Amino acid sequence: MLITEVPILQTVFHTAPLSWDEYLYLCCIPFVILAIEELRKFIWRHRFPTELV
Repeated sequence: MLITEVPILQTVFHTAPLSWDEYLYLCCIPFVILAIEELRKFIWRHRFPTELV
């Protein structure tokens, strides 16, 4: 966030500030990735069950 908001860092990294809707979009991405990963683990557990000892 500092790279896009601090003027000296914007100059160094050639970036521009993001709008609020872009920040909102970026905040939603981790939840989508987490949901996909949990779905993958759920499918894996049901496809290859392990025996309980």
